[in-house]
This record gives sequence, structure tokens and C-alpha cells, in this order.
Amino acid sequence: MTKSKGAIAAVSLAVVAILVVLFWWQRQGSRPPTPSGGEVRVLAWVGYEEQEIVEPFEREFGVKVRTETFTGADKMFAKLSQAPDAYDVVVIDPEYIEKLDKAGLLSDLDESDFDFSDYIEPLREFPLCWRDGNLKAVLVRFGINAIVYNTEKITREEASSYQVLMLPKVKGRVGIWDWYLPSMGCLSRMLGFDPPYELSDKQFDQLTDALTELRPQVRAVMGSFSDINAALARGDIWVVLAHGEHTAAVLADEGHPIDWVVPKEGGIMWIETLGIPPRAKNRDAALKYIHYIQRPEVMAALTWRRAYRSNTPSAAAIALLTPQQQAALKVHDGTEAAAMVRSVNVRMLPTNAEGESLESEWQAAWTEFKAGQ
Repeated sequence: MTKSKGAIAAVSLAVVAILVVLFWWQRQGSRPPTPSGGEVRVLAWVGYEEQEIVEPFEREFGVKVRTETFTGADKMFAKLSQAPDAYDVVVIDPEYIEKLDKAGLLSDLDESDFDFSDYIEPLREFPLCWRDGNLKAVLVRFGINAIVYNTEKITREEASSYQVLMLPKVKGRVGIWDWYLPSMGCLSRMLGFDPPYELSDKQFDQLTDALTELRPQVRAVMGSFSDINAALARGDIWVVLAHGEHTAAVLADEGHPIDWVVPKEGGIMWIETLGIPPRAKNRDAALKYIHYIQRPEVMAALTWRRAYRSNTPSAAAIALLTPQQQAALKVHDGTEAAAMVRSVNVRMLPTNAEGESLESEWQAAWTEFKAGQ
């Protein structure tokens, strides 16, 4: 009897072991393969972490992508400054390239490593990507800060001027994104200032007066795209300053009555570029990542991220978009994309007429604006 019990126990243990092994193999088969080529650490705007962008790269190169996201390039600058060796690729708004370079946070890139031949002409050799003749960042995405509006509450004619923000009917229905650069840049265009980020003392006073005038119209200053999108979808807000295709295309695709327009006073162009910090630990993987993002099919996918939409510098990528996507972005080919780029001002860091920085003054004005009731 004792031997019989021992045999049964042994068989039971063997069965358990077999089941454990089978379960382990099943779990392994359901997981993506473990990357064999190390990792690339990416500091990026929201959207770059979405699996439609990440997974094909990981499968092809066997490199794990670890993405940390931000909204607002000032937050990017703070993160990279505090941890200069924590990232291999950084998504950079080009107005910050000079600032990062002066801080020793950007390495030189070999321009022969990158192909810009398919880019629309205004963005093929974008000046802000270069410093002292050296390529610092690769442009991969652009869009427009303008006016987003509810088509059931506001007419296109009304939305075609920034003065729509001051209409009595939109009091308490204006949404503002909590980043001073795009919002104050658009207000600067409303006032007719060109360039919008290089202002005299008198012009800056006029800009702060415009902020004061706008404040009673504002329902909320919101810190994320998702907050703005949700408020537009609910109808809590009817018009948003300094947003464009990146918001309107998301909501229109979901069936909401939302559109965008560049007002007659002009718009502000935002751009995203990819750079490599000098203390990157995985430079080879970083270069593979940038080359991958530059592919037309990847840039076409990047335009249609769930977080926000964008336009693309690649004419071939534009051709890969559906007619509905092209219509939402208001760009159907490279010629239209080039015309759009030429019709707006590039977002910059603010200075006075002598080129001295006004960042702290603009930020202080924005803080006062947010605190106003």
C-alpha cells in the first residue's frame, strides 16, 4: 500500500510538472518575442507610445521601445535637463533646439545619414534643425495652431477671425490649452504682429491687454488634449484657441460637429523633430528609430495617432492617406502642404526686437492670465 501511494504521488507530481511546463509554453507563445537587440528610450509627445508605431519597429529590429511622454515642450526641457542620460531619442519642438544645444543636451547628426528628398520644399532644409552648420534634429511632423470650433454653434465665417473669441455668445464657452507659446502666439497674430514672437515693449503690453480681455470669455484652462477633446465633445466649450487639425480631426472622425480653420490673421505652425542627446546609451538603436520614423508609411501612420492628428512633411506619406484623412488635414498633396506651411508663422521662443529672451515675461503674463477670474 505504501509503495502504491508513493507511485501515485510520483505520478501526480509528474502530471503537475507537465501541466506547469505546458502552461509556461502557452504563456510564452502568447507573448511578443523578447527583443534581442537592446532598447531605445524615447522622450516624446503623447502619441509616439501607441502600439501602431511601436510594435512594427520592435518586431523588425528586436529593439524594445520604452517611451516616456509629455505635453508641452517646456516639460520636455525640464525632464531632459534633470536626467540627461535617461533618453536615447527626444521629440523636440524646434524652437527649443537652440536652447537644448546651448545647454549641451543635443548631439550633432550626420546629415548624410538621413533622406529628405521626399520632403515638401519648405521643410526639406528647415533652418531651426541646424546649428552652426550642423544638423541637430530630424523633422518628422507638423501641424497648425489656429481655431477649432463647433460647427453647430459657430459659423465658419465667425471662426475665420480670432475675434470669434470675443463674441458675446461664446462667453464661458472658450477653451484654452495650458501652454503659453501657441496661445499667446495666436493672440499676437490677432493683433497683427508679424513676426508674432518678436515684440517691442509696446506690443507686449498690447498682448497682455488682449489676455486680460479674453479671460472672462474662458470656461477653463486645460492641461491636456484629452481634457479639451472631452469638453468639445460634450459641448461644454465651443471654440478653442491655438488648436487645429490635431484636435478637430480626432473629434470629426468620432462624429462630432467639430472643424478647424486658419483665421484671416494667420496661424502658428508647430513642428516635431527627433534628436539624440549626447549621453544617449543606445545611439545605434536611436538612429534605427529615427530612420524608421522617416519612412513614408510610418509618417503616414504617425499623422493619424489617437492622441492627436498631424500633417506630414513627406509627399509620399500624404499620398498614402485616405481621401477622408487628407480632407480632415486640409492637405491633399505636397503642393497644398507647401502652401499651408508658407501661409503661417513658425512657433518660436519669444524675444524683444533686439533678440533678447522674453520667456520669463511671457510665462509670467500667462500665469497671471490663468489666475484671473
